[in-house]
Amino acid sequence: MRLRRLVSFPAVQDMILLLVTDYRVSVDANSQLGLTEVRVGIPFPVSAIEIARAQLSPPTFRNMVLSGRNMGPEAALAQGVVDALALADEVLPHAMAKAEEYLAIPRDGYAKVKQQLHRPAYAEIHAAIDERKDPALGNWFSDEAKSAAAAVLAKTS
Repeated sequence: MRLRRLVSFPAVQDMILLLVTDYRVSVDANSQLGLTEVRVGIPFPVSAIEIARAQLSPPTFRNMVLSGRNMGPEAALAQGVVDALALADEVLPHAMAKAEEYLAIPRDGYAKVKQQLHRPAYAEIHAAIDERKDPALGNWFSDEAKSAAAAVLAKTS
């Protein structure tokens, strides 16, 4: 059912989870969204980078990936990272109304259009898996990454 593809994000979020949804509602409050791997010195898993590349505009993708900075809800809306902002008690009704719109679309056609939309990202992901060429393998637990992650966590605690 497509309803599972409508997700709201009220706080610091898993950006990739956000990007795989069909419609994105963020709470208009202190939400922060970002792709922060570069801040701890690790490359993105190929699946994450390809999903981000497919879902973000080229300038937004480049800036988020290279800076590792988070953005607030207004910037996320302006840059097309989220589709709507809502107050906390309005998120679910907003998402459900959008879900009703999506459910009115013929299911098979919708699925085929989504496959067309995501085909380039899927091809890159599958190629990396098949060739065992994911740049994140082995780097996530390097001494440099562990040290950088500890420093970032110390700042946020």
